[in-house]
Amino acid sequence: MALPTQLSFNKMFLHENRSRSLALVSWNSNISCPTKCSATNEVSNNHNQNIPRPSSMFQFQPSIWTDDYIQSLNSEYKGEIYAKKFRVLREKVKMMFNKMESEVYQLEFIDVLQRLGVDYHFNYEIRNMLDNIYNTQTSNLKNNLYATALKFRLLRQHGYDISTDVFVCFQDEIYNLKKDEAIVVEGMLSMYEASFHSFEDETILDEARDFTTKFLKEDLNKHGDDDVMSIQISHALEFPLHWRISRSEARWFINIYERQHNKSCVLLHFAKLDFNIVQSIYQEELKYSSRWDLNAMEPLPHHMKICFHALYNFVNEISFETLKRSGNNITSYLKKGWTDLCKSFLIEAKWYHNGYTPSFEEYLENAMINIGVPNVLIHTYFFISNTLKMEDLASLEENSNLIRYPAILLRLANDLGTNKREKEMGDYPKSIQCYMKETGSSEEEAFEYVKSTMYSTWRKLNKESHISSFSTSFIEIAMNIGRMALFMYQHGDGHSIQDSKIQNGIMSLIFQAIPIIYTTHHK
Repeated sequence: MALPTQLSFNKMFLHENRSRSLALVSWNSNISCPTKCSATNEVSNNHNQNIPRPSSMFQFQPSIWTDDYIQSLNSEYKGEIYAKKFRVLREKVKMMFNKMESEVYQLEFIDVLQRLGVDYHFNYEIRNMLDNIYNTQTSNLKNNLYATALKFRLLRQHGYDISTDVFVCFQDEIYNLKKDEAIVVEGMLSMYEASFHSFEDETILDEARDFTTKFLKEDLNKHGDDDVMSIQISHALEFPLHWRISRSEARWFINIYERQHNKSCVLLHFAKLDFNIVQSIYQEELKYSSRWDLNAMEPLPHHMKICFHALYNFVNEISFETLKRSGNNITSYLKKGWTDLCKSFLIEAKWYHNGYTPSFEEYLENAMINIGVPNVLIHTYFFISNTLKMEDLASLEENSNLIRYPAILLRLANDLGTNKREKEMGDYPKSIQCYMKETGSSEEEAFEYVKSTMYSTWRKLNKESHISSFSTSFIEIAMNIGRMALFMYQHGDGHSIQDSKIQNGIMSLIFQAIPIIYTTHHK
């Protein structure tokens, strides 16, 4: 029987036996000021002109968030009164670092800060604490699977060189469950989360992932999902922590942390306030980026108005600001990004009109470009980099692995999530269809192959993040693209079809503040 096309990602990944249509425009490589543009509405007499585009067969839904609604957003948390409260609480949380004496408490504190989404305020303190943990050879964690797995996960996440040998002594313990059940479950969940930080060929983590997944599913079936631990297990089985976007995880974990008996009220209050303040910034950015003035482009066809003007001015604005800041003219890099994207669209169009189905690898080489990730990351690099390194620039031109792997993740997640809609509208073959035709496999087998490809790509991305010459900020942005892909297509086509689950996720991130109840005393 064919596999359902809209799958939750726990089914998609834990089984492994497991944009717009941009007009092709040209611009001068010299930096110039924003410009008005004009064009003709005349149509070519080309005999292919009347061939309908696949997208014309599908009626895309308009956005449920109108421009009037977006422009009306006005969060109270952008005011100075909350900024002042925030600064006071931040200092109180910073003082908590001095109270974490044991290694386990330090690890747990860092983990909680990350899950609450406030760790970025304490990068210096966290780095010092992790340096001390990493450089301390004598450890009291040898008989503690929970703490050892937590230590491994945090150190590997932050780029430290830590071997999977730390788990060798736990192999018998993992398979012979003789300890207190609560301790075993806690250790299994910690080991499960750590296993998703594996590199290729780290067999012990692959085996641990399979075993802990089976164990946690059985425990969930046995106890249900009413208590806090079971809720966390269910959440982890849906998506491992390493694959989740931080702001969405923060919104969820704030509610979990609030239910814990050993919570810090100061930290909880700080996390809620931080979330709401960041949300207010998102709202202002959304208001700024949501409608352009099209008056100067009336002669253009409607679908080109935004693309042409915004693209031209956008590229030149980035180039001009970078030239002022670093003295480097980066226009050629930005041009190449857009040119590669448009060439990729043309290849796709040629395949469609010729009725050609490429091999899986041939498809992926082109599709990882037209998903837009390489172009996005090229622009991102110049936004966040104060100094430009020749090694980085060469990697940008070559679409290095740090760019390729997130692009593949987004492309394949998109293909899985949109498969049903695109089959109905008669779109050109995507990864599922390419693999089926190339190998003669069923749709179910093709789905499984794509899922396994995504998992192996994550492991490659884990390794690349440790050896890349790019900055930590750029690496994290690249990895976040992979996380965003899973978030958007977790429940199917989260981009084109406005499913209630993805709507609720976006609402909680951007529009709905977390209620804060103020108390006179804080723990």
